[in-house]
Amino acid sequence: IVVSVNGTSNAQLYQSTGGNFSAIGSANLTNNANVWFETANNILYGFNQTEVVSWDGTTVTKNPATVPIGKYAQWFHNYLFVANTAGFPHRIFWSNLGDPTTFVNTNFVDINPGDGDQILGLGIIQDELLVFKRETIWAITGFAGTTFNATTISTQNTELRIIGYGTNAPNSIVPIGNDVYYFSMLGGAPVIRSVRKTSNAVTLGGGVITNRIRTTMGTINTNQLPLITGIFDGRYIYWSIPIGANTYNSEVLILDTWRISTSKNI
Repeated sequence: IVVSVNGTSNAQLYQSTGGNFSAIGSANLTNNANVWFETANNILYGFNQTEVVSWDGTTVTKNPATVPIGKYAQWFHNYLFVANTAGFPHRIFWSNLGDPTTFVNTNFVDINPGDGDQILGLGIIQDELLVFKRETIWAITGFAGTTFNATTISTQNTELRIIGYGTNAPNSIVPIGNDVYYFSMLGGAPVIRSVRKTSNAVTLGGGVITNRIRTTMGTINTNQLPLITGIFDGRYIYWSIPIGANTYNSEVLILDTWRISTSKNI
């Protein structure tokens, strides 16, 4: 288990193999910055748009050469995708096939840059890489080994899946196979929505699933939505959420993904 722990002026990575946590690397990371962790080819990466760190089980490397300093990452089809760098918030870069340590600066695609909206998270639904913005959700397809390239991705296989609602809680995105659940907004209130793959292999919005707990959802601090974090254990999704005026996650919502397949509400 690897975590990023804030210090007074810096943050540092700590690791545990089942007991106490011990520091790894140097205490020279930006504190108070959300870190998006992703494992790629047995290397753990952490992204916060200010620096990138990698941990191979022995050595922590800060800002490894050629790896974009983005905010979000996803290891998918043996490519490491990195999105939302400071200069290009609508851009996704990808690594060489099977090599998350090597990026070529021409391997990127801009996701509808004219909409003025930045990428706010990544997810996976079967053979699609989902790209979340605040108001839209896009899909990248067309994975075919070394033939996957910038021309193919931009002209043929980058498609708009959902329009009108995306996410503003990046770490709330939780894929579970044929469904991806995430926090979104409905008017001024937060809700949980889904994107699902139908039996006909069509990716569609699954709608709002939190109608039965609207009172609870209304207590979430909407100024702290980026703090929301979700994890899946094989049946249940757990979301930690900030309640009231809290600037930290203070409660947990639990979704039984087996039951929701029949009730479609929690």
